[in-house]
Amino acid sequence: MSSLSAETLCLLRASFAAVDHSPSEPMWRGIEDLAEHLQQMAEGECEPRFYLSSLDPGVGKTQTIIHFLRALLASPQHNHVGVIIFLFTKQQIDEVVSQAKLNAADYAVLMTAEDEREQSVIDSGAPDPNTARVLFTTQQRLQLLCKNDKPFSDVEAYRFRRRPRQVRIWDEALSPAAEVIVRAYDIPDLLSTMSGLSPDFASALEKLRDDVQASDDRTVFLVPNLAAVHGLTLRRFLRNGKRLTQDEQKLADNLWFLFGRYTSVRDDGKRGKALVSFRQSLPDDLAPVVILDASGRVKTAYEWWEHHRENLVRLGTAQKNYENLTVHVWDRGGGQASFEAERDRLRRTVGIVETINNEPDERWLVVCHKAYYDDIRRDVLRELEGDRARVSFIYWGIHRASNEFCDVRNIILAGTQFLPPSAYEGIARAARSLLPEEGQITAEMHRVIELGETADRILQAACRGVVRKAVGDKCPTCHVYVIATSRSGVREQLRVVFPGCQIETWNPGPPHMPKKARNACDFIIRWTAERPGELLLVKAVMKHIGETNKTNFNRDVRKRIGFIVTLSNAGVSPVFRGRACIGFRLDVYPDEAEAEEDPADIFRTTAA
Repeated sequence: MSSLSAETLCLLRASFAAVDHSPSEPMWRGIEDLAEHLQQMAEGECEPRFYLSSLDPGVGKTQTIIHFLRALLASPQHNHVGVIIFLFTKQQIDEVVSQAKLNAADYAVLMTAEDEREQSVIDSGAPDPNTARVLFTTQQRLQLLCKNDKPFSDVEAYRFRRRPRQVRIWDEALSPAAEVIVRAYDIPDLLSTMSGLSPDFASALEKLRDDVQASDDRTVFLVPNLAAVHGLTLRRFLRNGKRLTQDEQKLADNLWFLFGRYTSVRDDGKRGKALVSFRQSLPDDLAPVVILDASGRVKTAYEWWEHHRENLVRLGTAQKNYENLTVHVWDRGGGQASFEAERDRLRRTVGIVETINNEPDERWLVVCHKAYYDDIRRDVLRELEGDRARVSFIYWGIHRASNEFCDVRNIILAGTQFLPPSAYEGIARAARSLLPEEGQITAEMHRVIELGETADRILQAACRGVVRKAVGDKCPTCHVYVIATSRSGVREQLRVVFPGCQIETWNPGPPHMPKKARNACDFIIRWTAERPGELLLVKAVMKHIGETNKTNFNRDVRKRIGFIVTLSNAGVSPVFRGRACIGFRLDVYPDEAEAEEDPADIFRTTAA
């Protein structure tokens, strides 16, 4: 082992000893393999491939990078070597800069600031990236600067001393290509702009929408080259579509790419049919690159990339022991559709509240669907006992690459992020480099890629908490609570995601209610059961429990989640006149069953 990697490991061992972190020998071998490949890149000896380090969270991937930077910058014989780090989130820059002890002249930040804090991060480094040894940038910016097959080596902003940077590090997930998805129902979003440019083109787009929507699932569909037929370039369309949103511009870009190409039609349920393919998204000369992604051992996409594209190499890895983790599974739908109806959302929220209140001195992190983040956060905090600051909330889409909650021992996945069929199809085709005209993504392939993507999300979300830490080869004692129906396959995947973990059934107890709310609830259920169809006035309920103030009744009784859920379960609904609740009545028709999971209802997000 030569000096650069040896110095990195020496610094690492001292750093780990200071915080009592003691990786197992297999983990150290994985760390050493990572350090060796970083050195090979620095010395120009690394073959142009993608090198995946999938050591589990907390083992030391990021720390290896940090101490490699320290060793590199301290090495006189490597003064000519530049480093570029592609980050998933901008918040990681401060951590790396601080721990690697980088001076302002040592690094530069190439990104778009969205607020004053991010601008201060940019301003803290060197103003000219060409002079900085280390360049931090976002993964999205690479795709922006290398559009239209532009080589990595031609991007002047990425150079160090006018030469391409040799050490290239990609933090978090990487795909070898980008899925291209155009939904039939979205095509009309372009019609108003198109009609002003070419009414005939607009009519052809409407026909395309109808043809796609009429196609069967998994059909191979040749998209007519409407741009060539009508002589309209994407640039001209976008120039005239100044009012197009960012999503509409992306839709147009994808649609123009698909013109004249074969696609696969996928049925996304309520979202309608979608055209699916993939496109090159990485410069041909980007490799060699080291990828740091703990999900590398559970994501099917990496396995397919390795076997079908043959330019991905797995670095040494070691299995972390999760015997100190207990995963509690509540057998209820966890997709976004399961939270759409207020009744269904509150049933899950009350279970979350009861679980948190049973451990009043513990810290908690709740991961929920972005569409219902505000509702769930508001309702949980309203019912919470004790210090409200002990419970934090994030949503799917920002569930990666953050150490903010690394000391939290209790994580609740309030639902699981699933993707629509078109997204799984695109991911699968990109990983296998399989064009639609070359073969089908079968139902079996679809299921395998779906389970891999679900495993990735569960691992990343759970590892925002203390489960990411390592004590030797084990995680500390901790708990993860998951809402997932048995049909989802989540429970079966847990032992793959967390080898050695304990799995228990999570059955939250009945909703807790203050005494007045409980008395009101019992009275309402009993009264309405004896008088089906009759209206029980709010005044009668207030009189029964001895409450004279309507505001207090609404706050302490009617709006309590336990009260709402218990009445709903008993088939009793509030009756409103305008916005005012005037009473309660037993439902004439029995309560309908919860909606089936519909993957098309699940949104997909990417971090900015």
